[in-house]
Amino acid sequence: MFVNHAGFSISSRKLQVVEIDFNDGRFLIENIDEEPFPYELTANISANRLLSALQPAYENIKNRKELKTDIVSFALPSFFFKSAKIPYDPNLITKDLERHLQWEFGILFPDVNPSDYVIDKFPVAEDTNELILFGIERKILQTVHKFCMRNNLMLKYVDNSFIASIILLPHLTGTGKKNFISVFINGNYYAIAFIKNSIPVFHRVVEAKDGKYTAGIFDKIEKFKSKIFAGNDLPEYYVFGDGLQQDLIDELNRRNGVFFKTVNPFKLLEINQRLKENPFVQQQFYTFTAATGMAMRLI
Repeated sequence: MFVNHAGFSISSRKLQVVEIDFNDGRFLIENIDEEPFPYELTANISANRLLSALQPAYENIKNRKELKTDIVSFALPSFFFKSAKIPYDPNLITKDLERHLQWEFGILFPDVNPSDYVIDKFPVAEDTNELILFGIERKILQTVHKFCMRNNLMLKYVDNSFIASIILLPHLTGTGKKNFISVFINGNYYAIAFIKNSIPVFHRVVEAKDGKYTAGIFDKIEKFKSKIFAGNDLPEYYVFGDGLQQDLIDELNRRNGVFFKTVNPFKLLEINQRLKENPFVQQQFYTFTAATGMAMRLI
């Protein structure tokens, strides 16, 4: 049975929330809001500094409208994670696979201690014997949990903001298309993924030097597209993220032969009448994909 659930998204610059209420047999978006942090978050942020950014942002959101639920989930920015695509033996049992992931993580990222990280995986196509490896520092997860405890919130799920967004794509596009190139803009970083048959097969997180995204994005597309999508197996292009603005969408679409679409995560659910004219709903909907993806985890 569904219980009311709020999805939060942390980016480098702000905290966003989407709250879903179940009432009279229907799912209703009850709250959509965001609040900037007092300073920009970075990949190597300390636990205390992260907590000190979250607390005032949450309190300002709460002061505008109290959550109806105390059950929450969080999408964390891609730059908090270390990731890579690796080969693996599908015959490995769970414990052996966990040890393999730890070993691979240590080889790929020799400058960190694997035991300081929580390591998880995202499957690639079954016939490739590959997966995408994700690792995030334990201190980050512990800080999010501490924040929830301090505010009497029950933490349900934590995920990568990019993954929280792209799992919505097959439901949002309405085209039956299974092949996508998607870009997630998050502050000074962008994440790019190639998705084949609805499964990510390529993933990179890149820092945009001097706030310039376009050249790096198309460099990745031109370098890897032909290796992944062959013949008539052409992808559609999507861009979203809390750092996305219309001028960047226009800039991306000035390239010949490529048209980046945005998606509206709110169209999957009904919206409380008082929110219908909210600018977040009318103009900035594509910035709330991660928060909406987390809010929908319990549906």
